[in-house]
Amino acid sequence: MDVLQTLLYGLVAGAIGTVLFTAVEYIEKAVTRRPASLVPGKVLVAMTGGDPQTDVERARKWNLPTHFLHGTMLGVVLAALSLFGWSAVVTTVVFYVVLLGGDWMMYSALGVTKPSEWSAADWARELVLKAFFAFFVAFAFYTLVNLF
Repeated sequence: MDVLQTLLYGLVAGAIGTVLFTAVEYIEKAVTRRPASLVPGKVLVAMTGGDPQTDVERARKWNLPTHFLHGTMLGVVLAALSLFGWSAVVTTVVFYVVLLGGDWMMYSALGVTKPSEWSAADWARELVLKAFFAFFVAFAFYTLVNLF
């Protein structure tokens, strides 16, 4: 399989993984009664020169599209990591670490949220939900690779 095909599979896997992750997140929010996160929208606001803490209306408007774009593009990251030739398990674990570290650095650098100030419950939720996401994207990617 060539690089372009691998990256395209990653794009599709990212979209599939994001849909599945979003379903799990909605279930988690219904069970825990946690309000919707505006982090994706706040990231977009910050990246376009706005203030992520005060421009809540724009963050809310762009939250879901940004969430899906970010998740879909992360599938390309997993696909790129797969090109190193590691096993699916190793690639998925590395992807999970890159996902966590990348998001946390981006959130902090943009002033969206400070992971260092999160509660234990916030950390647990973040680690578990991102693990679901990494698994879903990897499962979709390797299924596509094996099917085609």
